[in-house]
Amino acid sequence: MNIYESLAAINKEIKAITKDQKNTQQGFKFRGIDDVMNQLHDLFAKHEVIILPEVLERTREERTNQKGTVIFTTHLTISYCFLAIDGTKVCAIAVGESMDSGDKGCNKAMSVALKMVLLEMFLIPTQEMKDPDSETHEIKAKILSDVGFSKALERIANGEVELIEKLTNAYTLTPAQKKLIEASVPEGRLL
Repeated sequence: MNIYESLAAINKEIKAITKDQKNTQQGFKFRGIDDVMNQLHDLFAKHEVIILPEVLERTREERTNQKGTVIFTTHLTISYCFLAIDGTKVCAIAVGESMDSGDKGCNKAMSVALKMVLLEMFLIPTQEMKDPDSETHEIKAKILSDVGFSKALERIANGEVELIEKLTNAYTLTPAQKKLIEASVPEGRLL
């Protein structure tokens, strides 16, 4: 069978995956990657389909949570190619995001991306679907260090006025910092 026939055959056999796991911090129920893999592994083997992931883009940023703990946010854009035994394939791109205080950010982001591409690709039913907009996370504002701010002021004073926009987009500046930036712009240069 070609990849489209194989995926259609898998889709016909998929059962609902209920949200039986519970997030201990925020209390919501979810379907974990293991739940999805356990449901799909035998079907993929039966219909001779494999998945090959390729990370297309990776970003990682150090942040501080509300408790003051350093946490890393990882964003991955991944192409998942589904291949059939005859060599035909179809690919789907998914984005995975994770927060981790150690070295597991990429693993978590890959798991999230794979779970989402499988859930959405096969429209796997569940008992309830929680809207992603129903929750938010509060992240402490990203503050530029005093040393970094001093270097930026020096660059602005030397004519790199375009750096102002980059600073205001990337950091939360205090009113005092904003005044210092305005004062450092060389005469005759507009903000």
